[in-house]
Amino acid sequence: MRVAGVAAPVSGLLESNGTLLAATGSNGLYRSIDGGRTWTVLPEQLGVQPGVTVDVTALSADLTRPGVLYAATAYWFGSTERHLTPGSIYISLDYGSRWEPMVDSDGQAIIAPARVNRLLPSTTQALHVQALTNGGSIEAQYGRAQDQLINLSSANPADRAWAAAALGWLGDTSAAPALVAHLDDPDAAVGLAVVHALGHLSDRRVVPDLVQRLHTADEAVAGIPGTVRMRAAMALGLLRAAEAVGPLANIMMSDQTIAQAAAADALARIGTPAAAEALARALAEDALSPTRQVAMRGLERMGSAAAPTLERLVRTDTSATTRRNAAELLGWIAAPGSTPSLVAALADRDVDVRVEVAWALGEIGSPAAHAALQATAQNDTDLAVRTAAALALSRQPVTAPVVAAAGTDQTAVWTQLANLLAPPRGLILLFSALLAVLVLWLRPGASGTNHRMRHS
Repeated sequence: MRVAGVAAPVSGLLESNGTLLAATGSNGLYRSIDGGRTWTVLPEQLGVQPGVTVDVTALSADLTRPGVLYAATAYWFGSTERHLTPGSIYISLDYGSRWEPMVDSDGQAIIAPARVNRLLPSTTQALHVQALTNGGSIEAQYGRAQDQLINLSSANPADRAWAAAALGWLGDTSAAPALVAHLDDPDAAVGLAVVHALGHLSDRRVVPDLVQRLHTADEAVAGIPGTVRMRAAMALGLLRAAEAVGPLANIMMSDQTIAQAAAADALARIGTPAAAEALARALAEDALSPTRQVAMRGLERMGSAAAPTLERLVRTDTSATTRRNAAELLGWIAAPGSTPSLVAALADRDVDVRVEVAWALGEIGSPAAHAALQATAQNDTDLAVRTAAALALSRQPVTAPVVAAAGTDQTAVWTQLANLLAPPRGLILLFSALLAVLVLWLRPGASGTNHRMRHS
């Protein structure tokens, strides 16, 4: 590897959530966040001193705790005769952006007794790693909650963000109220770290406090209105707080700040039938408002869990707008189990609803959907619906003709040839599709021609 003209042999490579880390035997640790196109060397965080060569001897990721990484170091001294001295074990809580030494109960950095060859993160103890050497192993545990609570009030935003992340992983739920109190931190990175820490702690006792924060007045944090409500909504989503569905729905329907999208996302994460019903309230809006956009995105994220609510709406809701929008969402989700409800909705009295239903069935593409679309393309009383069905059929895969193998019955071969000489189905569908596009484009108020762009 060569960075800024300096060559460094790579001894280990680690990928974690898109971040690449390269351990070298002579120049410490390198980090890339763009797939390896550019690299940043991180010597100052690993105890590098002038004239000292840093050897990163082991590198590991905690697969149960995203973002938590470990590195072991050793240092080469001398020029003509070089000597290796074991170094410290380091931890990162943010995919390698920042590193801190693992310390003992007295707060002193843990120095390995010999070169560390391998690091084994614990799957049961938070921020705990076993370091293997040729002579045995040592155990290292990072951090105490009381120390991190002090750092949570540091004047340095980077220290506050680190402390919040550590508190989340350490699992001491007594830290949860302090984290809630820092939801109004003026630094964006700190606020996000606090939200994720609350999610990791999973202490549902803070849910009432978080709901109360949804009613925070619209003062701006770092110049952005709604920041505290946004962070509270995000935390409620991570906690999957079903009891917060009502307040979150109110934020989604009425809040015009960044909290609105966070509330819709939280409802999607909660994922209960009540959450789906709350999101579906916005489907009654005919215009593609911000409220309807975030609600539809939330319902799509819920996936098949939202399908029963949407199927009921497309069958029975009194509003044609709601039925149409529900049909569109069922097309986005494309769950085969929704086919019967959509087939029944092909008899809807509203033309725009039937057009949307035809599109949705085309997205699902099940055999039952295909059969219903064929019947609709031939029999519906409205040209727009017939052409929408033809357009949906044109998106269905066409089975290639089977070539007869040696010994195949010749009658079957002649049947296949006769089918090939018949008017090409694909050509007919192509003309139908072009006609469908033209009709739907010219038809006032057509709803089914721009499905995926609606919420972008």
